[in-house]
Amino acid sequence: MVCDRPLTLALLLTVILFTTISPVSASDSPGSNPVSAADSYSAQGTLNIVYGDGPEGFSKVKYYLYGDDGTRIRLSFASPPSFAYFGKQVLVTGAPPARALVQTGQAETTMYVESISLLSRQGAQANAGAMLGTVSGTKKMIILLLRYSDDLSVPRDPTFYFDLINSPVGSSVNAFYQADSWGLLGTEADVTPWMPLPQPKSFYANCGWNAVCANVAAVATDGIALGLADGVNFANYDMISFVLSSDLDCCAWGGDWTDTLNGVTKTWGATWMPPWSQELGTYSHEVGHSIGLPHSGWVYYDYDSPWDVMSGGDRYNSAACGSYFSANSGRDITIWCYTPADTIAAYKDMLGWIDPSHLLTVPLGGSALASVDSLAAPLDISYKMLKICIPGYSCVSGGETSRYLTVEARTHYGYDSYLPGEGVILHMFQGDRPLVSGRCFFISDNPPAYPIDSTPGDYVPCLGGFALSNAEWHAGQSYSDMFTLGPGRYLTVTSQVGSSPSPVVFSITITRTSLQVSSVPADVLDAAANSVVYVLPDWQGGNGHAKPPDVIPAQLSDFTALGFMFGASENMQIMALDTNSTYFDPSTGAPKISDSVLVTFAGPLVNGLVEYCEVSGLSPVYFQWATIDGVSYYAWHDREGAVVASLLSSAGQAGTSDMFLVEYFKDANNNNVFIVYGFAWKGTYIGGVFFKTYILPNITSFTHGWYIYQWNDVNGNGLPDSYEVNTTPVSYGG
Repeated sequence: MVCDRPLTLALLLTVILFTTISPVSASDSPGSNPVSAADSYSAQGTLNIVYGDGPEGFSKVKYYLYGDDGTRIRLSFASPPSFAYFGKQVLVTGAPPARALVQTGQAETTMYVESISLLSRQGAQANAGAMLGTVSGTKKMIILLLRYSDDLSVPRDPTFYFDLINSPVGSSVNAFYQADSWGLLGTEADVTPWMPLPQPKSFYANCGWNAVCANVAAVATDGIALGLADGVNFANYDMISFVLSSDLDCCAWGGDWTDTLNGVTKTWGATWMPPWSQELGTYSHEVGHSIGLPHSGWVYYDYDSPWDVMSGGDRYNSAACGSYFSANSGRDITIWCYTPADTIAAYKDMLGWIDPSHLLTVPLGGSALASVDSLAAPLDISYKMLKICIPGYSCVSGGETSRYLTVEARTHYGYDSYLPGEGVILHMFQGDRPLVSGRCFFISDNPPAYPIDSTPGDYVPCLGGFALSNAEWHAGQSYSDMFTLGPGRYLTVTSQVGSSPSPVVFSITITRTSLQVSSVPADVLDAAANSVVYVLPDWQGGNGHAKPPDVIPAQLSDFTALGFMFGASENMQIMALDTNSTYFDPSTGAPKISDSVLVTFAGPLVNGLVEYCEVSGLSPVYFQWATIDGVSYYAWHDREGAVVASLLSSAGQAGTSDMFLVEYFKDANNNNVFIVYGFAWKGTYIGGVFFKTYILPNITSFTHGWYIYQWNDVNGNGLPDSYEVNTTPVSYGG
């Protein structure tokens, strides 16, 4: 090919609908302006999506509507349809069609579409929108070798393409997908002789590398006509590959194509392959599109995931493997061959390749202890994928509105032998992900699956860095995010067994962060010397005493209560301010240490550690003001957002009543964190007293992760006394 394709490659989408157009009324022009209800047009049919991928990163979205009478209408969309509409019956509504010049320089009938929807939703589709169906079996492909009328040369002999697709081993599309799907999907191709197209290259693609102008519909129409004349019965095939003698525009293309051929109306997987793409890496990528797979990644820039053949993972192990006369370059250029990486687990699951015995679904709020082994290795007793459901979203595999987290192991095995690293890869699947765009993206796209980077700080936008090449998670690392794992849960890669080139097994734990308060004496009070850090909220300001935004200097009363617990410790422990940069990040309050025990008193207004734990979603309970019937309340909420305790703020400010929270949990660095604080200073103080005088003597009964108690100034002396605390908790949980 011309050059190594940069990671920021182009996406092209061509959408074809097989339908008969049903006019509602007429209008003068399709345009791209909003259409009134009186001037709208509607049509229904089967939606096909065709993606383009090119070495120079230039692209433009194309859409087509194909009618029963054989006419095609060029479409543009207000917002692109979901990948999951692939091959589905849909309804489109927009402006009436009109003739217009397009970038090919040819006149096409065009239509602007304002809305698209599925015609019917049944079963799981009713809950999650559209989704891809299972793709399996041996897919029969017809390869149409097409030579431009002004091109007398051909890049390869027909037997080359036969071997490239069919070979059971080695560098063939069949061998790749047989391994990728654990034997569920294969390809088998027949190849025509080279056939002359009726038009020159300039008719089908009147541009070079740096533009998008390919008339893929014309290539398909003329190519199919040549195939029919050569005796091809398209009804016998599942895929059509249009193989060109020289370049198209910027790109190679892959998707599906609906037509009526040999008396049969059906949808074929389709690829348009110029010579530079006629090798295993790009061919496997485009065939992936032809079975419905979208791209993945688009976190830092386009095609930025090296972990997937459908992103930047289709170009490993480069080697020169031929040459051809490039119409776009005007000279002979080298063809480079590549080895692709495996398809990511989320997409294998979407295609029905991961059976229930190798897929563990972790329900909402659930815990798990499971092992996953190398994704590219043969099926064994370990899982190939964990799917972690996310609160508030459908967990249907590949659903249009589904959202879940996936876990897979990627090591140097099989087609994954050239990956940039080894470890556990986490993917977010978001079926309705919005378009991703920005100055680092050549083309906007919305791939539904994208890696969660384990090292997000090592990439400078648009300038460089590791990006997703070191996104893998290793043994000992943990991931916690309340929006993906849910409140109070974390995922840890606990161990690795084995090493490449043999399959590798990783143990994964998914647990809630809450710990039992009853374990505090053993973990804290009886701990070995200097193994517990007592954290005091800093009362000072200025240099060396910076706190996170919205956290202010404390009052001395804010940490007086800590003395009750510190004094109960059997051994001398560490005492540090929440602004101590050795232990905490001053900008966020996040701990810099791990596998330790942290104890602190005072709330998020003055304590950077508490603020971090509550804002990041680690603590099971968090503080937030509440207004009820126009009256201001102090309030604690659980991670579902429900109020678990509240107190009139006026009562707390008057010092006549208060509440305090006692909680124990684990953070993302595997630290045990024990926190006590009240709405006001008296609550924090009496929390320390109550812990020593009541909770400790009855510690075995405190089997939950958090408790909230109320104090009232019963004797009116203005001082918090321990007997004034109601020993029945206001609320508890975890």
